[in-house]
Amino acid sequence: MDYWAQSPRGRDQMTLFSPTLDDMIDEAHPVRLLDEILRSCDWSEWEAEYHGGLGQPPIHARVTASVLLYGLTRGLRSSRQLEYVCSHSIDFIWLVEGRSIDHSTFCDFRARFRKPLKSLF
Repeated sequence: MDYWAQSPRGRDQMTLFSPTLDDMIDEAHPVRLLDEILRSCDWSEWEAEYHGGLGQPPIHARVTASVLLYGLTRGLRSSRQLEYVCSHSIDFIWLVEGRSIDHSTFCDFRARFRKPLKSLF
């Protein structure tokens, strides 16, 4: 007799319909409210700071600012911690829409948008 509960699905078992990122976050989750609020903000001043022709396409300021703000609500201030949760915690993965954001990007963003971030928070 097997005493321990069996897992509902083995790690190597394939699924026919994999859930989307949106399906993995409950409709009442606080990250959805934060995202909705920040999507309604005017980001034109922030967008004006970027130069369209240089380098790779940037991550929108709303996304980076939302990670910083949501991280603060979760007690995360370190850029390295934010980098980690953006690839390991489903609510942060949902917030960044599956992107990988490096810790140096968070540091540069904080330095570049110090005043606008303060007024946003």
